Amino acid sequence: KSALYFNMDLQQLVRVANFLGVNAARPTQQGHPNAAKIGILGASQVSTYAVIWPSRHLEAANIAAVAARSEGRAKMFAKQHGIPRSYGSYKELLTDPDLDAVYIGLPNGLHGQWARHALESGKHVLCEKPFCTNAAEARELQSLALEKGLICREAFHYREHPLATRLREITLGPPCHSLEPPTLPQWMVPPAAAGGAGGLLGKLESIDVQVLIPKWVFGDTNIRFLEELAGGAMMDAGTYAVSIMRLLTGSEPRVESASASMRPGSKVVDGAMRARLSWDSGIAGTLHASLQHEGWLPVTEVQVEGERGCLTCKGFIVPFFGNSLRVTTTQAGSMVLSDPAALSYDKGAAATAAAMSNPAFTGSKSKQGEEKRGRGDQVQWTERVFGEKQQTSYYHQLERFTTDLQLLEGRRADRDAGNVKAACAFDAYDSVANAAILDACFEAAGLPLRMPTAEWQQQQQQQ
Repeated sequence: KSALYFNMDLQQLVRVANFLGVNAARPTQQGHPNAAKIGILGASQVSTYAVIWPSRHLEAANIAAVAARSEGRAKMFAKQHGIPRSYGSYKELLTDPDLDAVYIGLPNGLHGQWARHALESGKHVLCEKPFCTNAAEARELQSLALEKGLICREAFHYREHPLATRLREITLGPPCHSLEPPTLPQWMVPPAAAGGAGGLLGKLESIDVQVLIPKWVFGDTNIRFLEELAGGAMMDAGTYAVSIMRLLTGSEPRVESASASMRPGSKVVDGAMRARLSWDSGIAGTLHASLQHEGWLPVTEVQVEGERGCLTCKGFIVPFFGNSLRVTTTQAGSMVLSDPAALSYDKGAAATAAAMSNPAFTGSKSKQGEEKRGRGDQVQWTERVFGEKQQTSYYHQLERFTTDLQLLEGRRADRDAGNVKAACAFDAYDSVANAAILDACFEAAGLPLRMPTAEWQQQQQQQ
């Protein structure tokens, strides 16, 4: 399989520039006076592309401080990125009264520990996936966040991109607008048709996901493979596989079986994981997550089949670098899109009537805004979805996080802050539910659940 599934266009240069932050309106971290002031825990590469670069496009975001394990590294990182303050310890940053929130880009086993400290310090939290090491830890922390009225969000950035919205529309149908809180993202809104039968594919029958990262990307000594840091393929690539399966089916699966390919010399850390899942509605699913893929290029692909057709999407995790969405369905199924009002609720989706002039759309433009091919009662088309802003999924993620923070803190009144609380409740449910599936995969594969680094260290001392 190849990752070269997209056609280059001039807008791709814009998307890459947006990702790198070089096309930003402001080159430094000086935001609006009412901007959310964010501190970074971990002077890491992921912190750079997940929050620092996208913040340069957002007046509502101000990266105000960074903390690392050493004062020297923190100062160097701060100077490199124009961040005003630096701290030589994570605890010191959390005592900064000027900060509203923290972004946690630390290794997996430290997520829960520092999310807890941040919440106890009154800070909102945007935490890299996986949110915690297991469902019990996630449940404890989300209960604390809800009690304190703070945002505590797992950073599944791909969901914030218009591609994810479009995928969910195809599998589950348009959202129920009568229930739609204006501050919730579209992918969070319940579908108008119950039972997953309202999308182009009809009643869903199967979903298969592959997230395969070539082994040359991380090598053999990366921290992602350390047991003490809750590492392994399932806690990395597998989190995305589980998340998109839940997103596109709109319900929770059961893990029927799982098998792991272990890292050399380890009885705990998986280099790859395969699992078979099922849903009460009759959907069957498989996932394959790997950090030791033999191919040269990554594979991030989801395939969904329903009674009226099928969908294949490539590039769903970082769609701004290129994506391809191919749908094959019956004429009866395609009629779901015949009403422009039902065609899409996301003006950034490439195959909607509203986006007919969007340069992100490729293919011939029919009156429904589709590239159609086929014969008989089958119709097939391909879409590439980038959104009107041509922005990254990290941008959309940070935009919603800072907007929600401003609403909760009373710094803007253009939307109903009460609906942000609904988003926080969803954050709590979703991170726990995703962790529960990861736990179930480990158990089905005969592996122990991952544990926080502090707990692992304590266990080692007792042995």
